[in-house]
Amino acid sequence: MAGSKQANISIGLAQYRDPEFLRAMLIGLTIDCPLDRNFDQCPLRLDRSTSFDEKIAWAESLTGREIMDLYAVHHQCFQSK
Repeated sequence: MAGSKQANISIGLAQYRDPEFLRAMLIGLTIDCPLDRNFDQCPLRLDRSTSFDEKIAWAESLTGREIMDLYAVHHQCFQSK
């Protein structure tokens, strides 16, 4: 089953290969969780207390790989609901 879940994550991420699109999505995810979850281990939750300008600066500082990794964490959490 875990292999199947991994395949679903890969398929879902294949739709979002544009780092700039994902960067914008990550900014939104730092504002609020669409799943109404407040997990302490969420790497995006840590940034929810910062100003909007700081969130944009943080997102702009991310590399393409960091963007993909953070979005993968969100996508996996979203799929688990």
